[in-house]
Amino acid sequence: SVSATTRSPRVGEVDGVNYHFLTKEEFKQRIAEDDFLEHAEVYGNYYGTPKSSVEKMLDEGKNVILEIDIQGALKVKEKATDGVFIFILPPSMEELKQRIIKRGSETPESLMTRFKSAYKEIN
Repeated sequence: SVSATTRSPRVGEVDGVNYHFLTKEEFKQRIAEDDFLEHAEVYGNYYGTPKSSVEKMLDEGKNVILEIDIQGALKVKEKATDGVFIFILPPSMEELKQRIIKRGSETPESLMTRFKSAYKEIN
């Protein structure tokens, strides 16, 4: 499933492939219309899983894989009690930090915020 977000695309990301890139106004409208299976505000941007795409795949008899954070997984688990949930850890906290730095999209402050959050989620 392709998630939706209000953050700006990173270099090489394609709308509809990596994410559905929406404005905050569009995202909030879709929240009001109950269009998301789950959604959250993370680091000042919204992220969510469109219900319609998940429902379409399930109707077609397909298994659906969602790449979502802990907040999203907990919300989905409330609705999909028969789902299988897998938490994939990075090889190490240092490796995670290097991967985030390599994206080139973080300020020193946002990097620290993300790293603290990841540490809490992992531990």
